[in-house]
Amino acid sequence: MLENDTALVVDLSAEVREYVASILRHQFHCRRILSAGSRNDLLEILGSGTERLDWIFFDWELPGMQPTEFLQEVQRHPGSRGAAVIMMTRHREKSALHEILQAGASDYLIKPFTLSILLFKVRRISLSEDRRTGERLRVHASQEIDLRFSKGTKLAATLLSISPTGCLARAPAFSNRLAQIYDEAQITLQTEEGAINLQGELVRMEGDRSSQSSQTHILTAFRFRPLSTEATKRLSSFMASIGPPLPTDWENT
Repeated sequence: MLENDTALVVDLSAEVREYVASILRHQFHCRRILSAGSRNDLLEILGSGTERLDWIFFDWELPGMQPTEFLQEVQRHPGSRGAAVIMMTRHREKSALHEILQAGASDYLIKPFTLSILLFKVRRISLSEDRRTGERLRVHASQEIDLRFSKGTKLAATLLSISPTGCLARAPAFSNRLAQIYDEAQITLQTEEGAINLQGELVRMEGDRSSQSSQTHILTAFRFRPLSTEATKRLSSFMASIGPPLPTDWENT
């Protein structure tokens, strides 16, 4: 994990840049670490095309560049397009954190953050990416699931894909008025062997690009909480009945 990767740390503060770089270097043995302290430095690195970036740590408050502009730049350059992006910010408001994830970031760090928090975030993203590309399954048949959020909201949705760590579902468009990013949820999956109840959290909501349902539905992604032994067995059995894993370039998850 990270040994063969290249990371870019972008922050106005040289102290923050060195702190993050030191952790990547000593804790993860990151192969190569680049640093940028300004918008111009960042654009020069992204536009050079000489480096393939695997990880980017970006200062949400970097002068002269809005986070949405930054994420667009990341997607525009082939060398950084597949990078995991972790936003570093002093914002604690739920709406601001929601905006970070909706814009396409992989996760965030609230400043000042500790070594243990940074380690946790990087490891979770690494594990999630490994599992998603290796064990993500598309649900071909119409598979309905029930969603119950911590505030009591109940919704019916259609399961699109599932892995041992989470799932993607198509939900009614009005769902974005009833739930927010990081809301806890119980996902009930009905199978031939009975209902499987999975605890999770909502980590992504975005428009459904499907031409048939783009106006009436949205895509909702959930990350599962640690599963019990029984739930793990039943989920594994359900996944085994679906078929082989999805190709790694499937874009809907």
